[in-house]
Amino acid sequence: MQVVLGAGGAVGRAVVRELISRNARIKAITLNMPDRVVPGVQHVRFNPAELSKHFQEAATVYHCAAPSYGRWAQDYPVLQRQVLAALQGTEATLVYADNLLMYGVPRAPLEETHPHSTEQPRGRLRSQLAQALLTAHHEGRARVAIARASTLIGPEVHSSWTSEDFFQEVLSRNTLRWPGDLQKPHSLTYVQDFAKALVLLGQGQKGLGEVWHVPTDLTCTALELADLLSDLTGHPVKPHQVPSIHLWVKSQLSRVHPTPLDLAYQFNTPFIVQGRKFQEAFGFQPTPRKQVLQETLEHLRQKG
Repeated sequence: MQVVLGAGGAVGRAVVRELISRNARIKAITLNMPDRVVPGVQHVRFNPAELSKHFQEAATVYHCAAPSYGRWAQDYPVLQRQVLAALQGTEATLVYADNLLMYGVPRAPLEETHPHSTEQPRGRLRSQLAQALLTAHHEGRARVAIARASTLIGPEVHSSWTSEDFFQEVLSRNTLRWPGDLQKPHSLTYVQDFAKALVLLGQGQKGLGEVWHVPTDLTCTALELADLLSDLTGHPVKPHQVPSIHLWVKSQLSRVHPTPLDLAYQFNTPFIVQGRKFQEAFGFQPTPRKQVLQETLEHLRQKG
């Protein structure tokens, strides 16, 4: 049994899709039951008291759950303690879907050995959470692998700057709104590549006890991204740097997702993810950049 914790979010849904393609037995744990039940997937509502029961029958637990952004400091440590407690006495492997906040402003292309930063509270929190999981692994209290992704892109992505809303504006107004320097390269991670990497880590022993960066073929500037989208849409897409005051206003209105001001440093300096370690260990090839963009746009067109 493959258990997906946080199966209602973009990453969790992508993991479920990847597992379905592999004909796996799947239990999807979500805060809210879905409107549409996916055939072959057992959906259950999140209840901390029942996690141990669900994990007992799991070969792998994919931890894709995240509290609301404004509740990270209060709820993330609690959630992690609940997950680790529920893993006690099981044979399940925990694969944790992580991000890159712990690195702060990068000093170089981001490899797994890049130093962690203490500048931002949420970055410190993500660092502490990941380190606690690795400590649990090395102390024999859990079997853990961690995959880290950059800014997400793809179907059903809503908590990223390059969300579905971002691409809807590309389609409807031929405008690419960017929260930083249009000429600084930035790595985008295709959500389905993230899911494939998580599932690969969950299928064997090779990745245990380590952090892995998910490779991407889509590292580019906003100007280059606009050119790619112009080619795919058949219309000139104009890149536009969002003024800081607009980012501030948007940040004041957001308590569920990461705010533009919190992440602005990632778009005003080269933010390049190096995924060579994972590529070489698993023979993984990321989805080509044009295919990523085409599939994202096609998903939106089908939604209408």
